[in-house]
Amino acid sequence: MNTYDKILAAALKVLEEDGGAQFSTRAVTAIAQVTAPTLYHHFGNADGLLSAAIVEAFKQLFESKIAAVESTIPEMALRQGWDDYVRFAATRPRIYAAMMGRLLEGAHIEAADHSYQALVQNIQKVADEGNLAVSAQVA
Repeated sequence: MNTYDKILAAALKVLEEDGGAQFSTRAVTAIAQVTAPTLYHHFGNADGLLSAAIVEAFKQLFESKIAAVESTIPEMALRQGWDDYVRFAATRPRIYAAMMGRLLEGAHIEAADHSYQALVQNIQKVADEGNLAVSAQVA
């Protein structure tokens, strides 16, 4: 594992254990066994590291959704996608809170956009089957 990935993995560990409010570069450097200048070389500052960790968490969520075998029945695929999302939030609540906090602050995260587009596609498939009580846009 290269230094960048080692620091990023340590940042995710700190987020998992302490959450975004308690996130510290000191904890990250201790886990990654690197110096603060090394961390700043790769991520610029604490916020850059936190942003990179949150982006990585979104990528992990999206990749897990891609890897999951979805039903060919649109309604079931939509439910499975929702279950995957809730499972991620339930098993990684501190990281999930940090992820949603960033989105609510207005951050643009490509992996979050991909997840949203997958949701919209699944909703549209359910609508195409005639199984929505409202329009796909409202759903």
